[in-house]
Amino acid sequence: MDVADLNFTGDNWVQGAWTLGGRKYEKSLAWVNACNEEESVVISLPDAYHRFTAQVGLNEPSDDRDHEGVTDFDVYADLNMDKRADSDELVASKGVTFDKPGAIETNDLQGARQIILAAHTDSCGGTPLVWGNPKVS
Repeated sequence: MDVADLNFTGDNWVQGAWTLGGRKYEKSLAWVNACNEEESVVISLPDAYHRFTAQVGLNEPSDDRDHEGVTDFDVYADLNMDKRADSDELVASKGVTFDKPGAIETNDLQGARQIILAAHTDSCGGTPLVWGNPKVS
């Protein structure tokens, strides 16, 4: 199931087509105002799921070299449904650099009915942080 088609809440998150590593991902989520902080989105799932997959990285093309460090993408299985990314609920994490997107996946959602996607950057630029075609199954 495409996560971008589900109900989600979180400031500055938008749905759309975004490009990572030269490939366009039509059903994606992006944080468009990344600036020295962490932002998260809470996603309600219509059923119990165990697997999550996505491509993550910084949208292309971009000349924004402020993102020279590592950007972290995290997945939380919000089992207690409190809409907070608790450290004991972290099930997957991926760090990527400006020019090297990567895959993030987990088979450990533990039947969660709610997940939290979080992105953290120490940079301040205009390049959207992208979850390319996130899916649960």
